[in-house]
Amino acid sequence: MKPNQAPGPHGWPLVGVALQFRRDPLGLLMSSVREFGDVVQLPLLRIPLTPLEPKNRLYVVNNPEFVRLICMTNREKYRTHRQLVDKLKLVLDLADGELLTSVGEEWVKRKSTLQPAFAALAMFNEIIRRCVLNMVERWNRLADGTVIDADEEMTRLVTNVFAALFLSLDLDGEDAALEPHWNGMLAGFSRRMAAPLKFLLRVPSSSNREFHQHQAAVEEGLSSVIADHLRCPRQFDDLLTAWLGTSESKCASPLSAKAIRDQMMLLLLAGRKNVSNALVWTCHLLAGHPEVAERLHEACVCVSGSGASAAYVAAVQQEVLRLYPTAWLIARYCLADDQLGPYSIPHGATVFISPYAMHRNPAHWTNAETFDPGRFLGECGTKITPDMYLPFGVGPRTCIGNTLTERIMRITLAELSTRFRFAPVPQHRVAIKAASSLSPRGGLPVVLRRRTAPVSPAYAAAQQ
Repeated sequence: MKPNQAPGPHGWPLVGVALQFRRDPLGLLMSSVREFGDVVQLPLLRIPLTPLEPKNRLYVVNNPEFVRLICMTNREKYRTHRQLVDKLKLVLDLADGELLTSVGEEWVKRKSTLQPAFAALAMFNEIIRRCVLNMVERWNRLADGTVIDADEEMTRLVTNVFAALFLSLDLDGEDAALEPHWNGMLAGFSRRMAAPLKFLLRVPSSSNREFHQHQAAVEEGLSSVIADHLRCPRQFDDLLTAWLGTSESKCASPLSAKAIRDQMMLLLLAGRKNVSNALVWTCHLLAGHPEVAERLHEACVCVSGSGASAAYVAAVQQEVLRLYPTAWLIARYCLADDQLGPYSIPHGATVFISPYAMHRNPAHWTNAETFDPGRFLGECGTKITPDMYLPFGVGPRTCIGNTLTERIMRITLAELSTRFRFAPVPQHRVAIKAASSLSPRGGLPVVLRRRTAPVSPAYAAAQQ
């Protein structure tokens, strides 16, 4: 090993570990950091007897100190990797300028207009609760012990929540005709983001044609909604209205219809699966840990609505995101030579930070593989720092929807845990699919059991 060169697996001739990364990225990341430590070099392209160019160098960082350097202290040496950005632009036909794919001053401006809209989401608690209760009403019509697909149910829930919060659409009611097109486009979006080669997105296959048909219907509906918001902004109380109001005061010129469409499309599609997957893993973990589910139930029906009760709900949500973070992989492009501990990171290298691996690092987490919400309570919780717990990223580019995700999860937990219990389906083996976010491969069947005690008014009031 050359001086200052990070260790790592050798991989196969020519392709390095590219095939392993494609087949089982989580397994590769976990085995690499366990064997080689806090900074690992992964060869994705190896040509015998030829020096590896910096642009082909890939590093995995698994240490809070180095995460802090990359995302905060030395962040001017790194930028968001363009691969995901370019893929999003291609799949969703995005122009430059919306938040996720912006960089530099443009990103600062976009975030300054969107952040106040997200900060005002406390007023939308009742909308979230209404969507959850619509799902509860459907579940109440099912026989006790029915097996449901938690993935399908939570995807539908979050799609409805986002449509209501962002655009004042009621996909369970008067806008129900749009729902199959939303779901078709969302499913197609996930498939297209996972496509290994860009040309596959242009092949006139049945799946691509179906996606474009659903997209056209959604685009038509979205254009109508945006036009209504621009014409009568006071008629609506949603994120789009709040964003347009902030943009009007902060932007030199009005936003174009294309800019509004791009930002809404990105928020509705790119963020939706992250939130629904977090709720799916919540169902999975509560089904497998009935003792946690019972304590959560007791916290939510607690007549006092105490801070301790709310704290346990928050702890469950935080522990779910520790084990299954919404951002399981963060990629940064190195703009200038840097040093992480004893190892040199060359200009042009890609640096991966994996919250999934960071959150399971036994050097920083006791019983790291165990589902234990108690680690976020009391004195233990005060020892958890932003550079070791980063389900939404860390630093200035932390996900703008982090508070919204937490709010949706906590309200959903409170409403469901007082009414239902989840139980695992015997013989079903849960496997993780690591794509744009972590999802259960093939869905997640769980057994739905009814409870009797409703949520306490005091607890509900404490969540406002």
